Amino acid sequence: MNTEIKNALIMVREAEKLVDEARQDPDLTEKQRNNLQSIYALLLDIDDQLVLQDLQQGIDKLKQDSKRLATLADKIPQEVERWKKVANAVRTAAKGVGTLADILAKALSAGLLGIQAEFRTRRSRKGTRRKRC
Repeated sequence: MNTEIKNALIMVREAEKLVDEARQDPDLTEKQRNNLQSIYALLLDIDDQLVLQDLQQGIDKLKQDSKRLATLADKIPQEVERWKKVANAVRTAAKGVGTLADILAKALSAGLLGIQAEFRTRRSRKGTRRKRC
């Protein structure tokens, strides 16, 4: 997670916590409660977007690292048997990481990685509390 996203996420989650506590106040008017609920829902949406942004950046980095690993594996000398095993292991790791990055990218673009976040957001708009793992 890059520093900017991490810092923003910390601030958003602190605001989520405080707004969530405030909206539980039984003395709030309906208008106040609705305003706090709207703010809370927006904070949850922002939280989800920050997490998804970080995930996308992570996928992009995995793809880059996988390609770099495969390139470096090709530079390992092939004439010595023990180096062939090292090169093959590195190529296998590069292929595995690349495959994982492709799967994550497809899942993210299909919305599969955002389903839980969307469910939490919709649930929060109904006035229930958001559970954190």
